[in-house]
Amino acid sequence: MIRKIWTIVLAVLLVNSATMWGGEVALDGAEVGKWTMDYQAAVNLAKEKKLPLLLNFTGSDWCSWCILMERNVFSKTQWQNYAKENVVMVTLDFPKNTSKVPQKYAQRNYDLQAKFGVQGYPTFIILDEDGETVIGQLGAARNPSPEWFIDQLEGITMFRESALERKAKSLSGEKVKAFNEAVNAYNSTISDFDNWLNTGPTKTEENIQIYQAFLNKIEALKSKIATF
Repeated sequence: MIRKIWTIVLAVLLVNSATMWGGEVALDGAEVGKWTMDYQAAVNLAKEKKLPLLLNFTGSDWCSWCILMERNVFSKTQWQNYAKENVVMVTLDFPKNTSKVPQKYAQRNYDLQAKFGVQGYPTFIILDEDGETVIGQLGAARNPSPEWFIDQLEGITMFRESALERKAKSLSGEKVKAFNEAVNAYNSTISDFDNWLNTGPTKTEENIQIYQAFLNKIEALKSKIATF
């Protein structure tokens, strides 16, 4: 009887341990700023809250760079405080210990890896709130910190349409006008750049200069918007 009880206790502990990775990783459902394996729930939540999605393609029990990011970034209070207000997070794990990932998610993880062209771990894919539009991609660093990762993520997510609308609502007076002018100039430049790229420009000295001029203008406008 005692042996049977211990077997049950051990089974419960093993199930619970599957939810642990830098704090808890939910197997079902999603919550802003909390890791989950439930991709669809996370997509639905991102749409509801108008927040970006952070997909973490990881090898949690063998990838040294993944473990470094967990230890130096995701386990830190600064990151957790930021995340709970700003991002919906999904863990897509490819561990050696396959019991860490529920069977219902195993093939789906590989499907998403192929969909987003992930070549190695860790890879962080950032999606807009629609759960489809890729707005950026990040990786690890030799000496990562919460400040560094937040700065990288903000540089990608701050130009989402809903984020810009939210920012505009927080401003008043002349600042709103100046902000909207900068955003309109940014969107217009992006549109012009896309249209130019769609013409299939050949690699000539003139086109290289045009290409660089677009990039310089875009970066200047991004810097201007970031000052508000």
